[in-house]
Amino acid sequence: MRNVSRPLATALICCLSLAACGRQPSYQELVQMSGELAQKGEFGKADRLAHQALEIIRKTVPGDSPDLIGPLNDIAALFTTLGQYAVAESLYLELLAMNETLLGREHIVVARDLNNLGAVYRAMGRYEKAEQMFQQSAEICEKVQGPNHPDVLNPLLNLAELYETQQLPDKIAAAYERILLVYERILGRDSPDLAPILEDMADFYRSAEMEGRAVELDTRAGEIRASQPSGQPSGRP
Repeated sequence: MRNVSRPLATALICCLSLAACGRQPSYQELVQMSGELAQKGEFGKADRLAHQALEIIRKTVPGDSPDLIGPLNDIAALFTTLGQYAVAESLYLELLAMNETLLGREHIVVARDLNNLGAVYRAMGRYEKAEQMFQQSAEICEKVQGPNHPDVLNPLLNLAELYETQQLPDKIAAAYERILLVYERILGRDSPDLAPILEDMADFYRSAEMEGRAVELDTRAGEIRASQPSGQPSGRP
């Protein structure tokens, strides 16, 4: 078995031929081994183990049980990694429906599901759906956690990446400005950690030929760095 470590090869033989080991592997074992195989480029074998993990969960956990949520989330993430986006979409939609029923439509776990769905839709090239999911996720995070919470940043950063993929400068700028507001609330307007963020934004604005805003941000970053005590790091990472 090329490029597979001895422990992993042994486990795979055990899982692919259950009679050899006398027991059925757990879904956790299958998910772990599938992920390891995917990292090694063994996508066919990884896909088989991922489907086997899903089959075990379907057989052992009732479809209406909250105990299904954790396993399905793990397996949906695995299928996303494997590029099996249609399967991942189906599982995330199932999770979203379950969590909305159990927790309500405005819950941080529901926001997580929406963000995960957005990532899948982005990978599928379904940009309008991805934008909708990320926007809804950000709105729930802001409402539940407050506008100063770091959880708000994840869907907003995903939105910015989505717009970058589509090369939409105006929407990228709007997303960056929204992200900057969150960072300012979390870090403080004069935090040294804000300087590299301002400089990265300035780089974008300059590439988008929005020189006025780029100069504003670079100037502000320079003022923050100049205000730091001597000996404190002042350069970009």
